[in-house]
Amino acid sequence: MSAKHPLISRLAAAFALSAVVLGAAHTLLAAPASTPRSTRSLAAALARLRTDVETLSSQIQTKRTDMKTELQSVARQKSDLELQVKREQLRIAELRKKITEHKKRVAAIAKAQQALNPVIHKAARELKYAIAKTLPFKRVERQQAVASVIQKLDAKMISPLDALGRIWARVEDELRLLRESGLYQHVLRIDGKERLVEVARLGTVMMYYRTKDGRYGMMRRSGQTWTQVDLTSRKKKEQVAKLFDAFKKQLRVGLFRVPNGLPKVTGGTK
Repeated sequence: MSAKHPLISRLAAAFALSAVVLGAAHTLLAAPASTPRSTRSLAAALARLRTDVETLSSQIQTKRTDMKTELQSVARQKSDLELQVKREQLRIAELRKKITEHKKRVAAIAKAQQALNPVIHKAARELKYAIAKTLPFKRVERQQAVASVIQKLDAKMISPLDALGRIWARVEDELRLLRESGLYQHVLRIDGKERLVEVARLGTVMMYYRTKDGRYGMMRRSGQTWTQVDLTSRKKKEQVAKLFDAFKKQLRVGLFRVPNGLPKVTGGTK
């Protein structure tokens, strides 16, 4: 510490002054008995001052010892902090090394995944083509779901591996449609207008609809195309009505007679 402690400065000044005065006091104390009383009183005061100076000197020494101990403690703390700083610097350097290595691995994986892009695009095209030829049940939504995956892939919003997983999820959706049957809400164009109707779907094989005003119809397949047909026969309408009622009652087991919407099979044996 460059600045002196105020107490040390005061004690040092008093000690210097006392040294001078003590010399005079020693001379006075050694004076003969004939020395005046006032002089002896001064000598006694100087003796007391000498005792005070010794006390102050002891306090100075104690203060110096305390300051030395404090400085040693500060030095140890500084050394500990410097050691901690070095440790943190080593840790940061190690983390930076790991980050660099991780970035290299990610770049290598990304480069390898880029080879999947042609495969994913081909799979998406084939899936959209297959959807276009299947039962027209929410066909637009199903195709848009596939197209959305490709758009995000091309915009680099998702990785090729993620895109591949999503395309496969769309394939599973199509397989689930093939297995499941039930009642759904669907939009069909009837009399030139878009209407929300109730449909009974049998997998992706056949689909029947019923409007709110009690009209019935079906989707009829011809080759690779589907045609929407209104049912006018009372018998056929009753058959479809029973199918709707069975689905509403959760009856999935039994024999149901419904109008055939499949194309006729030609050739082969009876």
